[in-house]
Amino acid sequence: MDGRRNQLLCNGCYGRVLSLWEVKAGEFPDAERDDAIVNLLSASVTAEQIGWARERLAAAKLFNELSPQAQQMLATAEAVTGVLKTATGLDWSAAVIGLCKAVESEIAIRLIEPLRRATTGIDLAADLADKDLSRVARYCAGLAPAPELGSLAHTLGAAARSRRRVTTSPLLKVLHDMVAAWPDGRWILATDGLMYAASRLGKEFRNPAAHTGVLSEDDYEQCRLAVQGEGGLLSRLVTATPTQSR
Repeated sequence: MDGRRNQLLCNGCYGRVLSLWEVKAGEFPDAERDDAIVNLLSASVTAEQIGWARERLAAAKLFNELSPQAQQMLATAEAVTGVLKTATGLDWSAAVIGLCKAVESEIAIRLIEPLRRATTGIDLAADLADKDLSRVARYCAGLAPAPELGSLAHTLGAAARSRRRVTTSPLLKVLHDMVAAWPDGRWILATDGLMYAASRLGKEFRNPAAHTGVLSEDDYEQCRLAVQGEGGLLSRLVTATPTQSR
């Protein structure tokens, strides 16, 4: 069993991993680029390999507190490291994107989806016209899919840096009121809290991984610790937000 769990991926899977550069060098909007890389990541491993990775990750309490979407992305990223560790010169960007997408999914589920529900029936015209808030406002208004990591960090930055805007933004007022009742809501809107952690993840890992950077195993490990490590982004997010129903 252990031998099969650690076996190399097939030649076709190697081709998919190596074709990552074509996606990164292509002309895609950020959301489409990430989706293309995630599809490439998923196609590089089998369901059985993802299942084995899930078993390993489930030994950690944090993993079991995450949404199914985040669990799937983390397990897929973990599974694809199998081929990357047994070959030299491969780009680890796809695995890094998997970690970042797990964070993106968990923020959307724990923060942005509750915000969408809380703004139901509220006029968001001012926020839809605000370049700093429009991406999240469009999602809350049912006009766009869930925002990507960069947009999430940008909106959180606007919320954290300007208390004055809360008086003119229905979206930010609801956000502030909502997180005030949460276990550690202050971290959500602190300048050194979720906004800082999400921005750092994007700048140091997601952006290089999605564009023309070539990431190494060490880059992946640093990203993994930032995302899944003790006191990392996912751990703080789980602690700061209400318990999620399964």
